[in-house]
Amino acid sequence: MCDAQSATIKHENVNTFIGLCLVAPNVSIVMLHAHKGCLYDLLQNENLKLNIDFRYSFVLDIATVSSIFVALFAHIVQLLIFSIR
Repeated sequence: MCDAQSATIKHENVNTFIGLCLVAPNVSIVMLHAHKGCLYDLLQNENLKLNIDFRYSFVLDIATVSSIFVALFAHIVQLLIFSIR
C-alpha cells in the first residue's frame, strides 16, 4: 500500500505525513500543520457557498481517505501483534 514514491509527494493540497505514534494511550498520526485552516472550519463557514456537486465530491474524498486510514491502521496493528509473538 505504501511505497517510496508516495512518501515523496509534495503538493499544497496534500497534507504531509510526518509520522505516527503507536504508544498507548497516545496512538496518533502526525501531519504537517495545515496553514489554510481545518476542513471543519471550512465547512462551517456560512459565508462560503459550496454547491451540492462540490460537497458531494468532498464527501466521497473524505470517505475514500478514511477507508485508506482504517486499512493502514489495521495493517499496522497486525504488524505489531505479529512482532510481539
